[in-house]
Formats: sequence, C-alpha cells, structure tokens
Amino acid sequence: MSREGQLVDKKSLKAITKTSPDWKELAKDCAAFAMARGGTILFGIEDREILPRETQVIDPHLPDLLQREIAQRTVNVATTAEIVTAKNGG
Repeated sequence: MSREGQLVDKKSLKAITKTSPDWKELAKDCAAFAMARGGTILFGIEDREILPRETQVIDPHLPDLLQREIAQRTVNVATTAEIVTAKNGG
C-alpha cells in the first residue's frame, strides 16, 4: 500500500460507513484530486497505519455507493472504486 502524499490519501472506513457519512467533504477531496489530475483515496486504513486490519471486510456494494454519492455532489469528477485485498488479507 502507498503512503500518504500529494496524490494519495488514507481514510478510515468509518468515514463512509458511519451513520451520517460526510459525503460533501469527501466530494471536496475528490474534486481536489481531479484538479490535480488524479489521486487515490485508500479507505480502510487508519491514521499512522500502512495496511488495513487483517479482519476488515468491506461490503461489496460500497464501491457503487461511493461512486454514486460523489457523482451526485460533483461536476466533471470521474471516480472509480474497487475493493482490493491487502497483503495481510485485510
């Protein structure tokens, strides 16, 4: 997994699975990456961690939800979302 930097951001899975996700703030992050000609947001990796927890499981519908929510809040910001299993199985 990549470390955070100008084109990579890590976010807790809670950012999009909690009761009231802050989609507006996430849309701002996506728009900023779009203006910088791309970037990657890695969900499921906590601050100061490199990999997700080994026991972490992601709902298979979450990528579609993420793309739909960002598309509703942005103009001309293309996103792709996929679930990737880390080296540790998380």
